[in-house]
Amino acid sequence: MDSINSDRFLTTKLYRPQLPTDFIPRPNLLEYINKDIRRPLTLISAGAGFGKSTFVSYWLQEIKHKNAWLSLDENDNTLRLFFMQMVSAIRSVQPDFGKKIAELLAVAHITDSKILRNTLQNELSTLPELTLLALDDFHLIHNTEIVQIIADMLMYPAKNFHLIIISRIDPPLPLVKLRSKNLLKEIRSSHLKLTDKEVKLFLKNHFEADKINDFLNIFENKLEGWFTGLRLAVIHLSLLDLNSKLPKEKDISVGTEVYLLKEVLSHLDENTLNFLLKTALLDKFNKDLADYIIKSDYEDINSEVCLKNVLKRNLFVVSLDNNGYWFRYHHVFQSFLQNELKKRVSPEGIHELYTRAAQWHQKAGLIEEALHYAFHAENLEYVVEIIENNMYQCINENKIYQLVQWMEKVPDSLIKKSPKLLVAKMHIIHTNFTFWYMPEVLAAFYSINDKDKDENKVLTVQAKLFEGVVAFWQVHIDKSLDLFRYVIDNLSAEMIGVNSIATIYYSVARQMKSPSERVFRDLVKIIHQKQVPPPQKSFLLGTIVFIKLIEGDLHIAEDYARRSLEFSTSIDDHFVETWATYEMGYIAYQQNKLLEAEKYFEEALNRVFYLNTIAPVDVFAGLLLTLQALGKEHRYRQVEQELIAFVKNNDNPVFYTHGYSCRARLALNRNDIASAKEFISKADLYFESENVSFDIEIPRLTQCRVSLQNTNNTGDIDNLIKKLNTHLALSQNTNNAHFNIRTLILLSIAYEKKNDLEQSTNFLLKAIHKAETGNWMMPFIEVKNQIRNQLKKLQSKEVNNHFIKLLLLEISKSDDAKASPGNHLTNGIQNNLSNREMDIL
Repeated sequence: MDSINSDRFLTTKLYRPQLPTDFIPRPNLLEYINKDIRRPLTLISAGAGFGKSTFVSYWLQEIKHKNAWLSLDENDNTLRLFFMQMVSAIRSVQPDFGKKIAELLAVAHITDSKILRNTLQNELSTLPELTLLALDDFHLIHNTEIVQIIADMLMYPAKNFHLIIISRIDPPLPLVKLRSKNLLKEIRSSHLKLTDKEVKLFLKNHFEADKINDFLNIFENKLEGWFTGLRLAVIHLSLLDLNSKLPKEKDISVGTEVYLLKEVLSHLDENTLNFLLKTALLDKFNKDLADYIIKSDYEDINSEVCLKNVLKRNLFVVSLDNNGYWFRYHHVFQSFLQNELKKRVSPEGIHELYTRAAQWHQKAGLIEEALHYAFHAENLEYVVEIIENNMYQCINENKIYQLVQWMEKVPDSLIKKSPKLLVAKMHIIHTNFTFWYMPEVLAAFYSINDKDKDENKVLTVQAKLFEGVVAFWQVHIDKSLDLFRYVIDNLSAEMIGVNSIATIYYSVARQMKSPSERVFRDLVKIIHQKQVPPPQKSFLLGTIVFIKLIEGDLHIAEDYARRSLEFSTSIDDHFVETWATYEMGYIAYQQNKLLEAEKYFEEALNRVFYLNTIAPVDVFAGLLLTLQALGKEHRYRQVEQELIAFVKNNDNPVFYTHGYSCRARLALNRNDIASAKEFISKADLYFESENVSFDIEIPRLTQCRVSLQNTNNTGDIDNLIKKLNTHLALSQNTNNAHFNIRTLILLSIAYEKKNDLEQSTNFLLKAIHKAETGNWMMPFIEVKNQIRNQLKKLQSKEVNNHFIKLLLLEISKSDDAKASPGNHLTNGIQNNLSNREMDIL
């Protein structure tokens, strides 16, 4: 399933307008525009009615290079929709284009337009041959972020990409700079004006040859090559009795196009006129849509007949597809018709027309368009109804970003009145990992939800799911288990998205409560059932990885992470695919296979916006720790700046906490105690969940580690030991291996500082025992200077000391790497060892 779906917008926006039957070829203009085809931008800028779109359509029809088209409208002023459509347009001629940008556009929040720009630019640079893209009606785009991304792309253009901008006004791009760098070709109204020869050719299509010369001077004097004015005048003159008299200058002395338009409309029958006025509200229309919005008022109107009449008269109707089904009006004509409609129909009547348009589009499954028209109808209750009827499609397909965009159209006062929209809001909160908002939304839901209604029972079950989620992250595992079990037992199989969330939480909570192979076996059994849909199977594979990482069995976790990666990639489940990539990096890092960890973390970082909860920041943490261990200073600095920008752009307090904590830990690793203290002081642990996943960065432990480095006072150390014992109890209660191993190591260091070597050795042995089964290396290597002597003493005492020997070997290698940054040969050898080979060692 692709991340860019054409069901979010009409594919007719990707069709070039069909050329009118009386189109006049313009070879000289064609030759002029083709001279600079290798420049990255052609700007077609002229007022309404100069034939901009028609000429570009003709140009692209004649050109040998791959070319695509995108018609824009006011509804396209969001980053996501604009670039989704842009990618779809390019894919219409380059099907393999834009995998990474498609993934980025499918996340819940696009918070950094620079990353979007860079990703798009990199994708454009991979185009195998020159490809042109025309953006029609660019003057309707006023989103400054969109314009800035386009501007940046043009200043550093991709080799095989040529952009064509068609606009009534000059767009707010750096045109002066583009001209100075010879990156711009411009077509203005002076180029588009029809010559005398072209006017004569056009008139031959409509009038007898002996009358053409009589008309020619009048047309040229009054219309000055303005194509739409010429067409209006021809239509007007065709309605006059030209056999009895020649047209006088006043007959085409237009003054404005409004005069001619009024004259044209005055000669139309009532049905055709009503058809024109009512359909003028639509961005695009067909006979079925026209019938739906008109026939409630005019039962005798046949839209198909009216459409044929309009097309026969050449009344500025543009065909949008090869089948002659979808059409739009020329903008000058549409604007005039809309103004006429406002004079003849009350605001309430116009709102009713918009509502009917919304109803038709909803029935056709075109939800974006339905919301667009419902919003223009100022019918917010209907906007709510449309979202309510379609929200589960977003949830089942893991397209929460789409739900976010829809919900932005609804004021908070209406959301609070809708149980369904409150549930939708819970899903968004869960995806954004902003759980502190959840209790308030749950309270609002229960205050208005009628539990006795059948339709609301499904909502109640989902509310119970999110109650369980809150309980889980607050380490109320028993309560969360009861709630998740209730959800699984009471939810229909069709609700794949909700079921997947419940299953992963239930499985992890079971493993935390009472570790056993049964959880693992139950999940494997479900996966092998034939009726399991591929998206759910992908999610369940990811669940197995999750519980094995919590348990600490990195061997099985790696096996299933690889399976999860392969399967999710095969079905284009980018969410699970990115999680599996991150988990592969996590496992490699913990086992000190640094080059492998770097590869996977870099891949995960390229699609970091696909991750939810705290995982995006943890990818940064994993990559930074890996790069630091490898001594790759330049890339380390780049990623550190990317982390700072990412946290700032997301403006999520949880991300701030983990981001500052990670930087404190990195400072500790380079023995910069002052910076470590400063960073950890900015990490507000209020926003660290009481529960812990298998995250690389655990702020409460980094805080303890900073404190240990910064004190030798016995009283302070005792307080730290007390705090660490609390953390240890939590790690044991949740059966969290990573949290447990690191806590035990810190307790060993704390007791060693107290000169209580017996306790220090005891805790270090416990950590080694816990780490040995999964080859957890990095928790020891990271604090090697504080535990090295203890490990050496243990090596001489312990009989079964294979893992201790291996730890000391890895510590020695890390010392060598630090002494000779850039020489990673020994680490490269280590990275080639499989888990089985590591077991043999």
